[in-house]
Amino acid sequence: MEKDRSHKENSGQCWEYFQYQTIIPLQVSKRGLQEENPGDDTFQEIPEIDAFGPWILEICKKYPTPPLFLPYITEEIKQAQMLIKIPRNMDRKEAMKYRDLYDYVMGICSKRLIILERVNDQVREYSVFYSEVQGIQITRELLIGKVLLYTEKGVFQIPYNTVSDDIIKRFVKLLREKSFAVDFPKVSEKLFGKNLDIQRLPHLFQTELMRMGDAEEPFFPLYYRQISRWETSSMPEWLLLVSCRELLILLARELWNANGIHSISRLHLPLSRLEKSFVKKFVADDKLAAVCVEVYQKVLEASE
Repeated sequence: MEKDRSHKENSGQCWEYFQYQTIIPLQVSKRGLQEENPGDDTFQEIPEIDAFGPWILEICKKYPTPPLFLPYITEEIKQAQMLIKIPRNMDRKEAMKYRDLYDYVMGICSKRLIILERVNDQVREYSVFYSEVQGIQITRELLIGKVLLYTEKGVFQIPYNTVSDDIIKRFVKLLREKSFAVDFPKVSEKLFGKNLDIQRLPHLFQTELMRMGDAEEPFFPLYYRQISRWETSSMPEWLLLVSCRELLILLARELWNANGIHSISRLHLPLSRLEKSFVKKFVADDKLAAVCVEVYQKVLEASE
């Protein structure tokens, strides 16, 4: 896996439609287990090398904290609502050569997100208060996924294998609930009555909305932009949706490098911060940015 890193990273980026400078790359993949039953003998600690793979594991009795990170696990981190460990990007056979197999430990704590990063044989800590989170983006192309966490300090990047979608979905949902807490209940009266007919949307968007499922708060589609035959195929189609707390932008396009392969990206932004200067940090398309600002104005009107 290590020797293929550059190829996978390039193909995973798809297109940089949302603009921002990434400062911290993280390596990720697959889903771990839920809370174990302490009285169940089947939940016994598994040696790291036996559990290692390209997947995310949720830290628990069966899958404990990597030894390198143990001195940095405070009481706050122990009480985290969700605590995961992120493996190094290497093959299982290659992992036999190394003592430290995980690059990151990430915890959604009560007041902040804590990221512990392995730097050689040391650990560096990053702390992001939920009030500092400006947006969360998820991009998927076949098995290649990427989460971008936009903060006032910069952007944290989490590449992952899309077989980890379940754990990523749960991680992002918890993060959104803590970061985008401002609610606009009257928005439904102002906007939701004009939502689009989902059955008229392209299949790719319909599938993405189905993936969100009942676990998500209701999102209502408001605007859809279809690419005409005269426009370049490198331009993505986009669908804009709104909940009482968030603006959700879905971007989709067909890739040049494989027939029938699509890339889709979800950008979650808080309704409370959609002024023009804020939106332009994320959205390069002038038409899309204008629609976001229009939604923000209607949100302000609805909240008066």
